[in-house]
Amino acid sequence: MSRPEFGQFADKYKSALLIVDVQNFCAMPNVGLNAHQNEENDRYFFDRIGQIMVPNIKRLQEACRSHHIEVIFTVIECLTLDGRDQSLDY
Repeated sequence: MSRPEFGQFADKYKSALLIVDVQNFCAMPNVGLNAHQNEENDRYFFDRIGQIMVPNIKRLQEACRSHHIEVIFTVIECLTLDGRDQSLDY
């Protein structure tokens, strides 16, 4: 069975690639959420981000853009000063 072409299953008028929370604050060692973590202890996590996740996102972006499918970046953030609307992940 052959692999379908990207444009065969993605309608550029009804599709978009939504990339959520991929920024240095969440995905880099010694920065933001990871400022106080030991990079050595979290090497596997950051290796997966750099070697698997980011390259896959890049390939998806390139495929979408080459088929004129919108690419949208967004972040999840708190809208209240005291953070009561913050997800349990943060």
